[in-house]
Amino acid sequence: MATVSSIDDLLAQERELLAKLDVVRREIAGIVRLHRIEARTLTPRQRQVLVMVMDGKSNKEIAVALGIGDRTVKFHISRLLLIYAVKSRREL
Repeated sequence: MATVSSIDDLLAQERELLAKLDVVRREIAGIVRLHRIEARTLTPRQRQVLVMVMDGKSNKEIAVALGIGDRTVKFHISRLLLIYAVKSRREL
């Protein structure tokens, strides 16, 4: 019969393995996202905007850096969300 201590150890090991599995899943999702980027045809400007969004830049920072208007940045981000079928810029 298993002791309470050994059950607690097994549960701790299970939690540890689940945490590692979650890390692997996130890594795989990142790899899949990179392949999606390569597979889709983006305009040069969309690529620039995408890289800046992924770097955590705000719309205003992107607009200033690229010399375009805020509305144009919003348009490009909207298109990127549609292309990648995601709901928020954090998912890009």
